[in-house]
Amino acid sequence: MRGYFFFLCARAAAQRYQVFQGDGSLTQGWPDRSKWLSYEDLWTRNLYVLNSSCSPTYGVDNSPNELQAIKESLPEAAEYAGVPPSLFLVMMMQESDGCVRVGTTANEPEKYYRAARAYNAGPYGVIQTHLEQGGATRCYASDIANQLLGWTRRADKVCSFDSSGIAPQVTAPQSPPTIGSSTMPSPGSSLGHAPNTPTNCTQSYLVTAGDTCNKVAELYNIIFSKLRALNPSLNSECTNLWLGYTYYIS
Repeated sequence: MRGYFFFLCARAAAQRYQVFQGDGSLTQGWPDRSKWLSYEDLWTRNLYVLNSSCSPTYGVDNSPNELQAIKESLPEAAEYAGVPPSLFLVMMMQESDGCVRVGTTANEPEKYYRAARAYNAGPYGVIQTHLEQGGATRCYASDIANQLLGWTRRADKVCSFDSSGIAPQVTAPQSPPTIGSSTMPSPGSSLGHAPNTPTNCTQSYLVTAGDTCNKVAELYNIIFSKLRALNPSLNSECTNLWLGYTYYIS
């Protein structure tokens, strides 16, 4: 009973959610590391989630031994990577609530190629369905795949996605797009900001496969009318949310 009361108190004292936006700097209101809770404090606050994070979706909840293994291994991995253990902990909670039985959301081997591309360009510089498009080195994932097959960087390279300046464009679908869903870029258009967007916006979102206007609006806690106001090219039914373009959300 004493332990249960302790967890109720920890939940009651939970930090109220604040919306942060901008470039992540202190000048734009993002919290300084001095305000982060310690690894131990964060572990205590999240323990009630960790104790019930698997059922019913992923089966049996974490056992005491599994929880102890998580608690001990995260600081070790964080030290090896040179990042704060608190960051590793909250990223784990954000992705899986700490359930050790959560599987990957990508199939092999594409998860490795996508991860390599994200390492190169950052998660928002990657178009998951077309790794040869987006930011940074467009040949990067193809280079990785070739090196895994035995190609070396000093051998001849025929990938031209980077040297051409623009990756080959995907043609538009032959059938009308599903209302509200992201589709392929229109023929002849280059990736970038959606057309007719204002110049005084500060934050944008890169559309990936399966996105809808409602999904983007909910993700950033805005209403659809505001999303349209920030992106005048969007029609009232959101049938022209183009895959690979960035749209402003603030």
